[in-house]
Amino acid sequence: KEDSPETSPSREHLNEWARQKLQERRDFLDAPRPSHLKHYADHGGHWIPQYDFCYSDGRQRVQHILRFENLDEEFDHLMNVYNLSEVKLPRLMTSGGVEGEEKDEDSTKPKKLTRNDLDDDIKQMLEILYTDDFQTFGYSRESKGDRTIEELWGPESMFLSLVKRLRSLWS
Repeated sequence: KEDSPETSPSREHLNEWARQKLQERRDFLDAPRPSHLKHYADHGGHWIPQYDFCYSDGRQRVQHILRFENLDEEFDHLMNVYNLSEVKLPRLMTSGGVEGEEKDEDSTKPKKLTRNDLDDDIKQMLEILYTDDFQTFGYSRESKGDRTIEELWGPESMFLSLVKRLRSLWS
């Protein structure tokens, strides 16, 4: 099995994996394609910004938006709104971190990889790619943002032009 955060849970592997996936995302945005949404589906829908899923033409198209960090409480509340309090989220897995050699300090539990383990460049790339998500859903930006888009992504491209346009709208 190739090294990935799942097989080698270290900060270095997490960032290497994230950098590779973000580069694939950039290549994906730069590639010519017949349909924007079809291209999302080609990647199992994993790259779709939540904004694109919930909004169309600037209008919210879904009635309820639940935040993952409050999913249990918000799901229960939503079920109560529709008199479905007996419906519960299934417990398929727990968030005990990634199994591996590294351990939390003074603990026998595996070290949990979190967003705090991401390099600032990775955080900045995510903030650029998912600008609408950060803005619309009220997530704070954590990167220092001291590198330019060109330094992060390389030479001029359709992607870079789009990001520059988004940044001008953001300012």
